[in-house]
Amino acid sequence: MHISQAAKTAAMSQVAIAYALTYVFGTVGVLIFLKNIAPAILRVNLREATKKYIEENHISNGDQGVKISANIRVRAFKLNKGCEFIGNTLTDFDKNNQGLIIEEVVRDGKMLVATTTTLQENDTILVVGHIKHFAELADKDPKMSELDANNFHLNLKKATVLLTKAYSYGALEQILSNGVLIDTAEHDGQKITDYTQLTVGDHVTIIGPANYLTNAIKTIGYEKVTGIKTDVSFMSIDIFLGILLGAIVITIHKIPLTLGGDGSALFAGLYFGWLQQKHPTTGIIPPSTRWLLKSLGLNLFIAVVGLQAGSGFVTALKEMGWLVFVIGVLVSILPHFLTLLFSRFVLKMNIVDNIGSLCGSGTITAALNAVNAETDSSVFALSYTPTYALGNIFLTVMAPLVVAILA
Repeated sequence: MHISQAAKTAAMSQVAIAYALTYVFGTVGVLIFLKNIAPAILRVNLREATKKYIEENHISNGDQGVKISANIRVRAFKLNKGCEFIGNTLTDFDKNNQGLIIEEVVRDGKMLVATTTTLQENDTILVVGHIKHFAELADKDPKMSELDANNFHLNLKKATVLLTKAYSYGALEQILSNGVLIDTAEHDGQKITDYTQLTVGDHVTIIGPANYLTNAIKTIGYEKVTGIKTDVSFMSIDIFLGILLGAIVITIHKIPLTLGGDGSALFAGLYFGWLQQKHPTTGIIPPSTRWLLKSLGLNLFIAVVGLQAGSGFVTALKEMGWLVFVIGVLVSILPHFLTLLFSRFVLKMNIVDNIGSLCGSGTITAALNAVNAETDSSVFALSYTPTYALGNIFLTVMAPLVVAILA
């Protein structure tokens, strides 16, 4: 474009003014559109749709703490005269009553836990198992009186174990024969009940005596630790490598291509998240810390946007008029609106992938954080990531291309 330096300087000044006018709405307006208006247009409850999406795709959100399954109960019984279990060992009871395990025997005020212990009349047994198996036990009428299990101390532990090369089905069977129950098992990300399908890299959640589990887990893998302390070193390395990756710029035909700070940070986070999944004892970040970082980051981002653009907004509006602002609104919303409808009714995309990809294609990280906070889930990042990379590339390419066309 052959223009004078003065004209070029004036044009650059107008670009900055137009940017100040449109940036706030381009961020906050699109954020509101994707979080609130888009789901309303499609008549979808975003929170419920996200929950359904997670369940259908067997995605773990990783934010829930350890708790004993609602289906697993602890019950106490006194063996009355004529009870069919008198004379059996604890091992015999476990074998003859599927899904039920005697964790402790109380006899004359003493706790007995050896599997070779022989049951006697008036013994109190503490049984752990699934509620449906307790119902089957009651149908047998074994001449037992139920006591309040809260009056007895039972030190149970629930642990989710990542199976490693040490795992074998025989080792798992050995653990199960020593008073341990399987709560849930996941093979290739899907819950299973046939435990012979379990392989290295799968997860199994087991419940049993705390002291025994601590050593037994080592024979099949290691426990996924939630912890209460943040691994600051792990998180710092993640951030540093993300910034380093974002500093890389590849120039093709004088067009600079880069992931930018946001995109590179996201890619680094995805990689370190995958790494932490494979090595659960490394890089622990408690749910409370993750919530604080996400909430604080979103609020700070919105505040900085306002501080940067707010000071020049009124002046810019007087100088260039409302037309530039209206054009900015149309350019921000119209592509998202049309893509939303095209993705839903032509491509048949579900609302989660639809919203996530729109956040990415517009390179609006604040919108991603907002829908994550709205739904208490980070599943939108799955569709956000690839479109964010493409959005960064094409937006960078299109800017000089538009200038060249208009010239």
